[in-house]
Amino acid sequence: MLSDSKGLNHVAAIGLLLTMLWGGLEVVGALRHGLEFPSSKQEFLDGTSTQSLEKQIDLHLPSRDILIAVDSVVRYKLLRAGGDQVLLGRDGWLFLRDELRPYESALANQTARIAILVKLANFLKQQSVHLLVILVPDKVRIAEAQLPARHLPAHTSLRYQEALQEMQAQGIWTLDLRQALVTAGEPTYYRSDTHWNTRGAGLAANAVAAAVKARGMSLPSTSFATVSAERAVEREGDLIRLMGLSAVSKAWRPLPDMELSSETRQIKPSVTRSGGLLDQVDGPPVVLVGTSYSLRGNFSGQLKQALSAEVLNAAKDGGGFLQATAEYLNDESFQSAKPLLVVWELPERMLTAELTQDTRWIRLIERYCP
Repeated sequence: MLSDSKGLNHVAAIGLLLTMLWGGLEVVGALRHGLEFPSSKQEFLDGTSTQSLEKQIDLHLPSRDILIAVDSVVRYKLLRAGGDQVLLGRDGWLFLRDELRPYESALANQTARIAILVKLANFLKQQSVHLLVILVPDKVRIAEAQLPARHLPAHTSLRYQEALQEMQAQGIWTLDLRQALVTAGEPTYYRSDTHWNTRGAGLAANAVAAAVKARGMSLPSTSFATVSAERAVEREGDLIRLMGLSAVSKAWRPLPDMELSSETRQIKPSVTRSGGLLDQVDGPPVVLVGTSYSLRGNFSGQLKQALSAEVLNAAKDGGGFLQATAEYLNDESFQSAKPLLVVWELPERMLTAELTQDTRWIRLIERYCP
């Protein structure tokens, strides 16, 4: 067994050396064609020259994508590694390394973000708008048994519970989704993607509706029906793309998920009028803000059916902790027609991440919550 491992390592090393040699020859060819380098110190400092060089390299290295693909295949097939962003789990499961990454200032980052949530909740309360924060458990928490070690590291194991308790202690209406997603009996997250699947999104939507009902909230009723597709189809996950394997043959990459997608339709369409970025009649009673989770698994559609109410999905793909909320509060549609309820979908891992990515949106939010 040990000799087999050494043999694979030797083959992988040779493959990587050949890839590097190929890349080196491509670079030499690019230099012969002539690349434009920084012409001034300022171009170098402000990053203008870097962006220009990247574009030139892409132009003069036609085999760049092939080089990346070869390197990724060698790493995955021979070294059994997913790269710096993806962790290979058991039984074909893939995980985002950011969900397990320890941050030096994790607690301070979480405290700062929860303070922002408190300010926004108070601001919305003054506008007679309820705020419900649904804390989305990381995939590593829900599919913990599929991790290589079969358990979470110490710095992550209590993160969800501690964040939930702190938010509730600060008076934030918060929904715990762990039980709904863990005890389902079937996978609620994609194997090859960071997000919940259609089943998980539906269970989360039902949990939101139950929480709203328990709160005694009354929403204008609108009927919706969700219809599932007749056949499951292959779905390539974002983690396969992060591994650099999106463009290679299926034989050289992890298996894709098979998904039975669904679509939600309003049974009796409402009358609409034009005006504003988020076009609606008198504003919808419910607005969904958050991240790409709200754009996967037909979550927003299933939420409409679960609530029997119109839901405006203002979530942002790649929007991070604050972008969707900041942009929605800054939009004319919020200014002219307040909803009754804002549902804020918030992934667990974003609470402890560094604050630098949210600086721009924090400044925008401070217009409303100084």
